[in-house]
Amino acid sequence: MTDRSQADTANADGGVAAGADNSPAVETGAPLQFGSLVGVRRPTCSIGGVADAVRRSLASRLGAVEGTEVPGGTPDQDWDLVNHGRIDENDLIRVYAEATGLPAVDEEELRDLESFPEATFDFLAHHGCLPLTWDGHDVLLAVADPYSIGKLGHLWMAMFQLRPSFALLRRAAVDRHLTALYDAAAEESEEFSWDGDTSEQALRDLAREAPIVRLVSDLFTRAQEM
Repeated sequence: MTDRSQADTANADGGVAAGADNSPAVETGAPLQFGSLVGVRRPTCSIGGVADAVRRSLASRLGAVEGTEVPGGTPDQDWDLVNHGRIDENDLIRVYAEATGLPAVDEEELRDLESFPEATFDFLAHHGCLPLTWDGHDVLLAVADPYSIGKLGHLWMAMFQLRPSFALLRRAAVDRHLTALYDAAAEESEEFSWDGDTSEQALRDLAREAPIVRLVSDLFTRAQEM
């Protein structure tokens, strides 16, 4: 594992529509493996076609009548289906897997996880992703939905110089593991005293990362407008 500064999440939620067809060039090299799970670089559909592929799978799963409005197709709309009891979270992950070809994480294999030292809790929670394993070149991310993997690919390449591969994991599980990992890291950090020089360096590191997040978000926004 490498030792870079934590990434600032300021402006990480720049206006990027789900499904923008701007996937990163991360094709080289084999994806990382976590237990029996092997990540996937790209979905089987195009990045821009993720929303349509999910809607088709949801329509089939829910028995939507042809000619009626197809449900879902965005994270919020899909989650509304879960909240209203039309589909449970495990079924939603299966729909995502069917639509995109991304593998689903076996939650029983989620043991001995570590917090990714270069990203903040807010950054990971905002993007709904949980780093499972990484080395000096690659990272395997468990994501709560497939809509933003193109943007995530660009972010991880630009900010951490790591080629991402992806797998699917329930949102509740992503949130639970992130909270547990970063709560544990916070408790450990309280055992050490922080002097002024250390704090100032951390702030400088965060400030350097913020323009990268803004740049990637701006690129996606402009691509969407074209």
